[in-house]
Amino acid sequence: MIRRGAAVAAVAAAVALALPAAASAHAYLVRSDPTDGSSLAHSPPTMRLLFSEQVSPGLSRVELVAASGRVIPARVVPGHDSAVLTLALPKLPGGVYRIVWQTVSTDDLHATRGETVFGVGNVHVAPSAGLPPDPTPATGSVLVRWLDFAAVAALLGPLAMMLLVLPAAAGRGARGLDGLERRLRMMALLAAAAALVTGIALLLVQASSFPRALAPAGWTLLTGTTYGPRWVLRELLLIGLLATLVALPRARRRSWLRWPGIAMAVALCGTLALTGHAAAARGDLSVAVLAMTAHLLTAAVWTGGLAAAAICLAPLLVRDTRSGRIVLRCFGNLAAGCVALIAITGLYSAGVQVASADALLQSVYGRTLVVKSALFLAVGVLGLTNLLLLRRRAGGRRLRLAVTLETTIALAVLVPAAMLTASAPARGPQYAPAAKVARSPALRYAAVDDLILGVSVKPNRPGANFASVKVLETRLPAPGPVTGVGIRWPDGRAAGEIVDAVRTGGIWRVPAHRLSRSGVMPLQVVVHRTGVPDATASLRWPVDHPGGPAPRQPWVSDRPLAPLLTLLAEVLLALAAAALLWRALRPMLGQPPALAPAELPASE
Repeated sequence: MIRRGAAVAAVAAAVALALPAAASAHAYLVRSDPTDGSSLAHSPPTMRLLFSEQVSPGLSRVELVAASGRVIPARVVPGHDSAVLTLALPKLPGGVYRIVWQTVSTDDLHATRGETVFGVGNVHVAPSAGLPPDPTPATGSVLVRWLDFAAVAALLGPLAMMLLVLPAAAGRGARGLDGLERRLRMMALLAAAAALVTGIALLLVQASSFPRALAPAGWTLLTGTTYGPRWVLRELLLIGLLATLVALPRARRRSWLRWPGIAMAVALCGTLALTGHAAAARGDLSVAVLAMTAHLLTAAVWTGGLAAAAICLAPLLVRDTRSGRIVLRCFGNLAAGCVALIAITGLYSAGVQVASADALLQSVYGRTLVVKSALFLAVGVLGLTNLLLLRRRAGGRRLRLAVTLETTIALAVLVPAAMLTASAPARGPQYAPAAKVARSPALRYAAVDDLILGVSVKPNRPGANFASVKVLETRLPAPGPVTGVGIRWPDGRAAGEIVDAVRTGGIWRVPAHRLSRSGVMPLQVVVHRTGVPDATASLRWPVDHPGGPAPRQPWVSDRPLAPLLTLLAEVLLALAAAALLWRALRPMLGQPPALAPAELPASE
């Protein structure tokens, strides 16, 4: 049964990793309309804020602040795209204005804030400070999340022991398992009740982390976000698992409750994945959510199973060492599959949430992930040590000590796991590769009549600029020679006045002209020809902010990690599937597995 379940999980994960998924980021402001730092000729009727994931309008607050500090009335209007906040603006006089926004992600209830600046009229506007710093999660939030993870693990671990490990151990000759089952069931019952309480505490902690301006009503929190219904489903699944544990001793046939119990356990981990970073990054129906579901399920079964072995298995090891060893070996088969899937799904999920090596080393999320991985490797080494102790038939006391130490470090792994869920993933504009952070294009082409014009403005920033025009004639013979080129600049000249260019080596160059502001501006190029009407091309020319976005030098590497980590996960998954297939085919090939060493019937 354990071998069949592990094979099904491996095949499902292999299919999942092969499917494509749409990329996204965390709840940062992607862009605004008007853009940050732009200057407009007229007052805009609306302001649009586009975020990298869905946000809740009911838990959002947007303010329009004038340069004097006066707050101007504005309101958020409903729209069809839940990743966009649209603000209706009144008629604004000339000046500089600041939009201050605060909002909440609907998927994981992470609150974000920021601001954007724009101007009305011929004014100079400096862009806002940019993205907020990467904060360290609050201690209270991390503690509640750790308690919640520990409670879920303490529920799913004993449940897997009862539904999967004990039947396999009984089939191998283990005896006296009734007392062990009672202890496992009691541990799972207490953990289910604790998980119900920690779930409520987690919801309260999430709500308390919102800015005061967003202080939500409970009903708005549950109905105005996608997190709310999923949190309710999580609590209902916990109640269902609690009822299953209560009914388990009275069931005539355990198989009637085994599969519903497994289904509810998988669904519980699915709701946890849907209320985390995976759904926010890639969407609900994505490989990232499936991988995180498998990651949470296997981590909970492995960690909770270790805790159950350390707490509940000790009396059996003292009373009947042989039966205790059989139970540990059966659990070891399940734990080996869990550890393999944890490593595979962890690699894939790291590629989803961590943009690059720089992001891994420079962010709170990345450094926490490194600590978690180191602890996971330490537990893996201890697991191999325990396997050797089992094969060498070590004494019961020594074996119990090794299992207890492995359990302690496994529970410690949940601390950085809790920090990861409370921290913003190491993705977003602040970790974009330097090559993608570039200025507006300083060269554009325009087609007018039978001409192609190549227009260039350098340095394309407020201040003195030089323009050049390359004229290409597509009609041969040309209807008339080009006698002159002129440019009507966006500002600084009288209306209708054109600055004539001087021809130098086939390129028409315009003398230096001063641009007073940044933003998108109209630019006209007029080409004069003998015997042919003037050809006029109109362009909307983007002028960069003063200084522009300076290219950022990579610290280690800013190349995306996702392709490499996904490839490693696929290779490990293929190796795991091959190992399972070989183990399943060995009896059919006439090579039965080697017999285990004889057990010592005596206990300490």
